[in-house]
Amino acid sequence: MKEKIKICPRCEQGYLFLAKPKYFSEEIILCDECDAVWLKKMPIFYGEYDKDFYTYVSFMESQGVTGESIWEGDLFDCPYYEDENSNVRV
Repeated sequence: MKEKIKICPRCEQGYLFLAKPKYFSEEIILCDECDAVWLKKMPIFYGEYDKDFYTYVSFMESQGVTGESIWEGDLFDCPYYEDENSNVRV
């Protein structure tokens, strides 16, 4: 059975990816269309901003990362699948 990449619940257009920004210690889940972000242990749904999800640039700036450094790292290399058991970075 082919696994389905999870669609972003915020924009309903982009795909979600496991992302590892260079200057942030944890993996995050990032939309390739609207740049919505969920921390890996957060439930993924479109709820209240700054509680249930974040935007990538604002989130990284709140972590002290600014400028071009925000976009460094492995951001769109590993798809996030509907079946959460499949979401292991190799």
